[in-house]
Amino acid sequence: EEILFAVAQTLVPPFLSGLDLLEEMIQKNCFSTGNENFDRFIGGGIFTGELTEIVGKQATGKTQICLSTALHAVHDYPSCFVYYIDTAGGFSPIRLSQIFGSIGNKPPIGRRNEASVGIENALSRIYCCCSHDVFDLYQILEKLNISLKE
Repeated sequence: EEILFAVAQTLVPPFLSGLDLLEEMIQKNCFSTGNENFDRFIGGGIFTGELTEIVGKQATGKTQICLSTALHAVHDYPSCFVYYIDTAGGFSPIRLSQIFGSIGNKPPIGRRNEASVGIENALSRIYCCCSHDVFDLYQILEKLNISLKE
């Protein structure tokens, strides 16, 4: 019974007050998806330190949003790394290169005087892993959690 309680404590996130959640939110960075309307719709963009799942019908732009967000993150924040978990087989470095062509000449957000990063640099900071089912996904997330803590 004690072992089950200990396991449950590690699996169930703790309750946090509204103030705790506000302070946590203030400390997070928010990355643009590259689509201002979508950013506004989801509250400003994609927040760091969170797992974000994009769902919808086939051919509605889910992969495009994910690729664009990954690229904007590494473009706008030169020390940023992206861990992209591909559950649909849509990750494409060629498509990333095409998207980069549309944003590559823009100066990074908040860094108007710095030169933009090159596509090679951007791609070297986007790591992709494929997940074929929920069991793969859990294993990937656990490995990622351990790696990020180190």
